[in-house]
Amino acid sequence: MKTKPLQILSLVILVLLAGYFGWQIPLKKKYDHLRDQLLDPSLSFRVQGFEQDDLTFLETVKKDWDVVAQECPDVVFAEISEAVGFEESVQGVVDFHTYKVAPFSFFNHRQNVNEMLIATTMAIALPNSMDHLLYLGEGVCFIKYSEEVIEVFEDTQDGLSRTLYRFVKSDEE
Repeated sequence: MKTKPLQILSLVILVLLAGYFGWQIPLKKKYDHLRDQLLDPSLSFRVQGFEQDDLTFLETVKKDWDVVAQECPDVVFAEISEAVGFEESVQGVVDFHTYKVAPFSFFNHRQNVNEMLIATTMAIALPNSMDHLLYLGEGVCFIKYSEEVIEVFEDTQDGLSRTLYRFVKSDEE
């Protein structure tokens, strides 16, 4: 007769486990869907170190292109950084744009919540670029949105600087 309590306990544990995993499966599906979207190569950024052409291009942009917007410190990335914990620097911008969301964990709810916060922020804040590259130099990086628009992030004494440049053809061309 001692097997009866053991059978009941086993049945209760089995029901609890089934309920737990039954609750986790829909969460995992939503999590994986967002994670898969962010891993899509058409949205993912890759880092490319500066080459001489990139340095020349950036110098030309700074000298000849129009500044559309400039912030120092960059308020937008400061908010992102505060929300999800990335450093407010060029390296933080690189880390955010290239972050790979961890796989769903059935046993680490806190990790899932943190990763989902980062993934949701990325889904909202990541820009569309023309080549999916983040050009990285010493204390500076830039993103090409089109042939005529780029965004430059730089580490400065006042914090992370963000400048949006636009190429405007002159009447002479």
